[in-house]
Amino acid sequence: MERANGVLQDRLLRALRLEGIDGIEDANAWLPHFIERHNARFAVAPLEPQDAHVPHPTRDDVRLRQILAKHYPRKLSPSLTCQFHSTLLQIQPPASGGSALRGAAVTVLEHFDHSCQVLLRNVALPHTTVQKARAAPLEQGRKEIVVNPRPASTYRPRPNHPWKNSPIAKPRSHFIATR
Repeated sequence: MERANGVLQDRLLRALRLEGIDGIEDANAWLPHFIERHNARFAVAPLEPQDAHVPHPTRDDVRLRQILAKHYPRKLSPSLTCQFHSTLLQIQPPASGGSALRGAAVTVLEHFDHSCQVLLRNVALPHTTVQKARAAPLEQGRKEIVVNPRPASTYRPRPNHPWKNSPIAKPRSHFIATR
């Protein structure tokens, strides 16, 4: 397709130049003639005349919607909840009690309309959304913690400190570079 676009752009510019067209109105009026000539020259008949296109699934296709969603792996807690962003997703336990779901690895799907879906092995689980309790109310905000850096140390070791007495002798004067 990109090669065809390149060829069309190249041929169209040259054809416009050969026809002496330099205005948009003249080019738009001449374009159907160019398309007809180009298709007559380069059209290729299909090997099989039947249409091989597969019809596009409906807009509400569940599988396509799941594929295009953002996937977030989560693990269910013993109370059948998992955290997603700042909310808790509470799984509705099945009639059997749901003890098998505890600790199960699930996938939370976030769709483009910001709705959520919880999947367990590609099966949607019914759930409710619960706002998580915050430690401090949003109106109050949180206090900023300021950590004061330590002042620079003014300690200087004494002249006979062990760090200054090394088993290696001081370098001789002819090893020290002079400027």
